Amino acid sequence: GDSLSYEHYGALVSVLGETATRLLEVRSEHVPVTVVQSVCSNRTFVGYRRSNDLEHLDRILNETFPTVLFLNTGAHYTENMEFLPRMRTVFGHVRKWQAKCHSIGILCHFFWRTTVPGHPNCERFTRPANNTAEMEEWIESFAPKQEKFHWHDFRQQNEMVLNELELSNVTYEVVDAYDLNILRPDRHRVPGQDCLHSC
Repeated sequence: GDSLSYEHYGALVSVLGETATRLLEVRSEHVPVTVVQSVCSNRTFVGYRRSNDLEHLDRILNETFPTVLFLNTGAHYTENMEFLPRMRTVFGHVRKWQAKCHSIGILCHFFWRTTVPGHPNCERFTRPANNTAEMEEWIESFAPKQEKFHWHDFRQQNEMVLNELELSNVTYEVVDAYDLNILRPDRHRVPGQDCLHSC
């Protein structure tokens, strides 16, 4: 995952009674390492691996062999011609992992989190939005100025991933962060400077 996935990881660790530090996120961004934290009196381990393009997923699954997998590429746009083949490879690794789980009698869970766009000029918002289409139009209206982020393309790529998941023969659940977060232009960490990360 990416920095947004790390926010979810940190929230999960917190709910389980521990603290995830930002230092671990920074370290995992620059060093290809899986951050693992024990929770629930050392009965459960929660891991996070920074990988914007999910490369080396096969190796990560073999090294850590999780029983729950939560994936997303984050707000790092890749052209569709490169993105789709990458997703097919990722889902192939997930399929092999699930087959291994099944072969040893373990029920393993796979969750895909949809990608969340930022909100251009988020400092203008002081309360939640209530119309997804209007927020998409707002984001699209800034597309020429925000072209390097491609926030306006995330809905389409989310739909592409969901179509690939349907064809992939993996068992999965979707965590729809897109529809939830697009309605919260008012909850960014540093409005006016960071209109992607949320509080």
